[in-house]
Parts: sequence; C-alpha cells; structure tokens
Amino acid sequence: RYSEFLKNTLSKKKIKKKLKIVLDCANGATYNIAPNLFWELGHKVIAINKDPDGMNINKNCGSVDTSKLSKMVIQKKADIGFAFDGDGDRLIVVDEKGLEVDGDKIIGLFCKKFIKPKNKLNKFDVIITIMSNMGLEKYLKNKLKLRIKRTSVGDINVINQMKKSNAMIGGEQSGHIIISKYSNSGDGILAALKICEIICSSKSKASNIFNLYKDYSQEKIDLKYNKMNNKLLKTIDNLKKDRSLNNKNLRSLVRLSGTEPLVRILVEGLNKNKVKEKSIKIKNIIRSCLV
Repeated sequence: RYSEFLKNTLSKKKIKKKLKIVLDCANGATYNIAPNLFWELGHKVIAINKDPDGMNINKNCGSVDTSKLSKMVIQKKADIGFAFDGDGDRLIVVDEKGLEVDGDKIIGLFCKKFIKPKNKLNKFDVIITIMSNMGLEKYLKNKLKLRIKRTSVGDINVINQMKKSNAMIGGEQSGHIIISKYSNSGDGILAALKICEIICSSKSKASNIFNLYKDYSQEKIDLKYNKMNNKLLKTIDNLKKDRSLNNKNLRSLVRLSGTEPLVRILVEGLNKNKVKEKSIKIKNIIRSCLV
C-alpha cells in the first residue's frame, strides 16, 4: 500500500526517459521497498548496503557517509545516486559527477518547481532550520521571492512550524525533506521519486538541476563536555551577542546538542579564510570553559 501511495504522488503524464540509479539503503528500512519501487517504475537500479543484519544499519553508509555511493555512481556511470538513512526519513543525493548534494539544495529545487509565493502576511512559504546555508536563504528570498522562517534544529520543529504556516515545503540540511501535500513527515523515498520526476521531465542532468545558488562557506565543530556549568552557558550567551561573529558578512551559531553532551559550533560566511579563523577562535573560547 505504501508503494502504491508513492507511485500516486507522481505525475500521470507519460515520461519515457528512464534513469540509471544507485541506491544506498543504509542497511535499513528502505532495503527492500526502494530498489523494487524504482525498478517497477522502469529505472535501472543498482542497490548497495541492502542487507541489514540488525547491527550494520547506518554503518559507514547511507546519508551519513556517501563515499561508497559516490564511487559506485562514477564506476557504473549512473545518472544519480540516492542515499537514505536507516529509518528512511532522510535523503542525500549524489549527482552524476559523484558530488554530494545536501538537503538545502533539495529544498531549493523543490521550491523552484513546486511553490508559488503566498500573499498572506502571516504565512510562510518555506520552513528551514538555523543550520541551513545562507546561500539557500538568499536564493529563496531574492530569486524565488518566497517568505521563509527558520526553526531550531530537528524535523519535528520544522513540521510543527509548517502546520502553523500552512507551508508546502520544509526541511533540514541533513536531508529531512517534508512535502506537506503528500506527507506529514520526512520521507526519503518520496523525495527521491520527485527528484527523478524533475530530471526526467526536464531532460537535464542532476548536476544541472541542483546548480541553483552558491553555498556560503561553513565550518562545523563538535566539542564534547563531561559536565554542564554556568561559565559555559554564559560564554555561549555572550558569543551570540558578539557583533564580530554575527554581522552581514558572517554568521555564527553556538548551541548545545539536544541529544548528546556536545557543544555544536557553526560559522558561515562568504570568505572561507575568515570563516576558518573565526571557527578556531570560537572553538578555543568554548574549550576554555569545558569541564
């Protein structure tokens, strides 16, 4: 029934073009349904990491590690590669050149193809998170004229804001993509199917359809702590107010992970060297507070 539901999300217009696709099923939930579904639709399918044994889920594969998928796409001269995560709600793409395409670029593509701007002042067209690249934000706002809202990290935060805003598209850089017309949660196979539909109908290569905007440079650092302390919390708060770290040319984000004892650092800007320099500065400041 799920497979039939997914097929029904596709356009009824007959598209003759078929693709050679490599699927990385992360030894998880998509191991059976994804290869069968894409094969039933007439695509040539090469599936890897499709043998779950209860221990190998997400292990050096899937959306958390696309290196094997990238090599396979190049080796097999495939049109595209799709990497799911263990439970199938995330998707990362590898184009025909073997280059990784993250969730931000997928969101940008879907917004370009599926959304028209709303006029209602209290509504948002697209929901992204604080981790999404500034390149995506500028593309959505300046090029597509869409109203966006950023939420805290976590697909549940995106989903809740989408419901409030009646938004059609939302998601995370990590590959959670929500298309509210079809589903109330992230669905990697659904997102992959819609990408195939766009490639086949546009007769363009994957690298071309995702060539939407220039990414800002990003540096991400995770620092582990053993015990929370007031000095650390105060330092994180002070970093938020530091104008040298947050201005029109630079954005920094320092936060506590919601799932692990980690301080997560993100620094983003147009100047790669400046981004690197500021990320090291923040790392050293945070390290001095860790217990």
